[in-house]
Amino acid sequence: MPSKTPTGLALTAAELANILSTPARERLPLDVDLVLITAPRLGDPHAALGTAQLAGAFVARFPGTTVVPEIDLGIAEPFAIARETASLDILSDGRAGVAFVARETPEDLRAHGIPYLEDVHSPGYLDETIAVLHALWSSWKPDAIVRDAKTDRFVDADRVHPIHFSGAHLSIDGPSATPASPQGRPPIIVGDGKTREVVHGDGTRTTLLIHTPQSPLLDEVALRASAAQLEEEQA
Repeated sequence: MPSKTPTGLALTAAELANILSTPARERLPLDVDLVLITAPRLGDPHAALGTAQLAGAFVARFPGTTVVPEIDLGIAEPFAIARETASLDILSDGRAGVAFVARETPEDLRAHGIPYLEDVHSPGYLDETIAVLHALWSSWKPDAIVRDAKTDRFVDADRVHPIHFSGAHLSIDGPSATPASPQGRPPIIVGDGKTREVVHGDGTRTTLLIHTPQSPLLDEVALRASAAQLEEEQA
């Protein structure tokens, strides 16, 4: 029989911030494979938080749940994305990924002082971004951190190599600023809408179904969080 298609739950930054505002230390009551934090549009009060930062708070609160921040390619650049995703993968013990969208219009970007890059809507730009991320994530060998007190070395420089990428849209020289994460190459989710594609570290691609939560589900999360807080206060 064919295997079940993985599913993800999409939460807005506002919904996630609401969940995180109530102390709780338990798993989410969700039957999904991952939680996707959707990128807020420019002008949204939650846009300043950053989905990667919210994801970090999420994994600290709900360990064991895979979390994927959505990032607009028109706003973030690949080197920063690689660094943030690797850091999140380390923080979550290998339960992180990143999702790419390109929703912001040229007018919205310019209104917020962000240069508009026509390239972000090109399939070639997305392909190069994935290639750059994979190269950066592989620029540190898993054993590069040696923590050798006798020689006063934290990193073995011979196990970190720069990348030299020059494409039609992107060019990067140098290694990542972040050590290798547990997954090495975390999954990258591409596309927009309910059905998306997951690009795995080995280059294979699979389908992912994205669902949006119903309000009773968020109410249940808040209720459980409140109950957990009450138990902690009465203990």
